[in-house]
Amino acid sequence: MKATVRGVSTVLTYLGALPFWLLVLPVILQVGAASQLFAAYGSIIAAFMAGALWGGAQASASGLGIIVLSNVLALASFASVLIGSPALGLSIQMALYLVLLACDFSLLSDRADLRWYLRLRSRVTALVVLSYVVVLIHAGFNISR
Repeated sequence: MKATVRGVSTVLTYLGALPFWLLVLPVILQVGAASQLFAAYGSIIAAFMAGALWGGAQASASGLGIIVLSNVLALASFASVLIGSPALGLSIQMALYLVLLACDFSLLSDRADLRWYLRLRSRVTALVVLSYVVVLIHAGFNISR
């Protein structure tokens, strides 16, 4: 992979995590619709990442399982914003990010040329999951819609 593609991928990955952290304080302070924005953004990004698994699974030995799982994960992401309990919905999204990371490792762990990507995904997933933990703890699991 060319260095420019790697660099752009890295920047875009971190930029994708930024809105989670930009919304943490407004969610904690219960400002406007911040909790809905946090949940909506989380759902969109998780569904996007689940869809990205589809392409990666095409050339993988475990491709069929990942293809099916990618659809299940995308639907779970959508369902997470429909659940009546915002805390449960956010908890589901948080779990989805961990499952998505595990799927990437399943697909790419044997690719030496993509180790940098797995390290990047691990770091950014940790940042995103931490934002969910902060929101859930500081909002007392009583986030209102």
